[in-house]
Amino acid sequence: MAKIRWIIKRVGGRVKRIPILDKGKVQKPLSSLGSRVDEVARIRKSARTQPMSRQAAKISMNRASALGKKVDTVMKDILRRNRPKKVKKSKELRRALTKKKQMEALDRKIEKEFGFTNIPEDAGFLDRKGRMIDLSGRNQGNIYGGRVRDHREVERVFESPKVKADAMGTRSQNLFEYMSEANSIRISDHGTVFNVDFAKEPTRAQVTMLKAITKRKLIYADLTSTKGDVIRSGEFNNIQEALNALFGPKKK
Repeated sequence: MAKIRWIIKRVGGRVKRIPILDKGKVQKPLSSLGSRVDEVARIRKSARTQPMSRQAAKISMNRASALGKKVDTVMKDILRRNRPKKVKKSKELRRALTKKKQMEALDRKIEKEFGFTNIPEDAGFLDRKGRMIDLSGRNQGNIYGGRVRDHREVERVFESPKVKADAMGTRSQNLFEYMSEANSIRISDHGTVFNVDFAKEPTRAQVTMLKAITKRKLIYADLTSTKGDVIRSGEFNNIQEALNALFGPKKK
């Protein structure tokens, strides 16, 4: 079994007692973090596998623990010094996040006030996610189906600060502000005729849904400003034809 001997050695200007273990090899000071990690593993392995006295094994494990603590200290310091600095969000990003939260809140209000439907005849709007907003009044007791609530009732959940009451005391412009702000499309299904009113270019989800619910229908489409003025309009045989006329064909 290996014996323990101690030697006196000057290390970094300091005098240290270093044990001679494992066949007389001196446990030299370690120069790098990587070598410290390797040395900890080597000492522990030696203490478990090499023939030595209990005292030698105990000293070996104590040395490994001390080196391990030093490694942990160095690692924590490295992580602390290299921790990425908190980057202040740009105004554009803050606005985008605020807008997203506002739209999510509006979605919840829409769902509570109107709900969503899979029946085109019951729908009054197509939201930016391609969902049809139910204006049939079913959540108010209507059992017959069909759209019975007016598009302008969206004012119940959306009131733009830009809109002032007109001479009649109404705020109809809220409808067009809502369509622009939420990128929602006003729709009316009349069987063989379909009316669609855009405030902005539709999302992919909206286009997919429009193609599905306007097959074999005559389409009357408008592009409307937030003031309620019609910018472009026309009669079309399919939704893609309407989109090309209102927004221009997509470049391939």
